[in-house]
Amino acid sequence: AVVSTQSTGEQSTNIGFYVKGNEQVECAVEFEYVKQMGESITTFGYCVDLPKGLSKFRGSIDTDWSVAGVLEKRFEAFPFAFTLSGLLNHKKNQAKFGIGFTIG
Repeated sequence: AVVSTQSTGEQSTNIGFYVKGNEQVECAVEFEYVKQMGESITTFGYCVDLPKGLSKFRGSIDTDWSVAGVLEKRFEAFPFAFTLSGLLNHKKNQAKFGIGFTIG
């Protein structure tokens, strides 16, 4: 487990916590406060590695009502990965989705 803190004078504070549960699961929590704007946000993120399926799923949710996820599928016979991503912000009523290929 790793805990980190950062403070930029009296302007902002950032506190993070990261833990690797095992070889397949990682989790993190981050809290950020910006005094000038009077706003704070807390984010929970995770990563699950599925080695048998050559896949990885990463996701996050925060107190600004944003939910995000990325699914990455690697192919054993080919030198590329296929990626699907999505971001949904309930507060702003916005949704973004993406598809991609990573070569290498």
